[in-house]
Amino acid sequence: GISKRYLNLITNRIPRLYNPITEEILLLPKGGTYHLSSHLGGNCPICSSELFIYQLSDARKYPLCAWCYNHPQPELWGPAPYPISSSTFSSSSLCFEAPLGDLHPINYCRSICSLKNESELYYENGEYHKTTQEEEENDNGKGKGKGKGKGSNMYKIPSSTGGVLILEPSTSTSNNTSNSIIRFISTRSEISFTLPKAVSKIVLLN
Repeated sequence: GISKRYLNLITNRIPRLYNPITEEILLLPKGGTYHLSSHLGGNCPICSSELFIYQLSDARKYPLCAWCYNHPQPELWGPAPYPISSSTFSSSSLCFEAPLGDLHPINYCRSICSLKNESELYYENGEYHKTTQEEEENDNGKGKGKGKGKGSNMYKIPSSTGGVLILEPSTSTSNNTSNSIIRFISTRSEISFTLPKAVSKIVLLN
């Protein structure tokens, strides 16, 4: 990476990479394991750090760059569970999604589509309501409304995104991928799609 040195992997209560020469510490996401893989296509295009895989207990695997994880640019890469500092990186700070933003190059180059929630969540008189965009237009007086239009005591909660579907990286140490399972996973949820075993190779077109 930037330091051009090998770092020590420490996997105790606060998993991290440690540079014994500069004493720099790079925090790692908690809740999974870490694997090196030759299938990620080289180093990070942002910082040239070696890429590895963050694998969760349910077998979902995400590409990870430790330097970018510690030096986030959410305005460019989108939101993600980036660490703030080692002091706030408590035992409850577990990461069960993609550690980097959906628009980070190592996620973006593997993505095929967005999984945004098309409905909005509304809060009115102590209750939550899910309303489609068409119903929202009706509520605003563009159709036959339901009495929830402008002027009512109703607040719209921004809908959360389901992330994007990305090609899951392989942890296989062999260059023979004919027996590998090809799967697409969501960066922000447990959604996944496994392709038939007859499919041995795919090409992502950006």
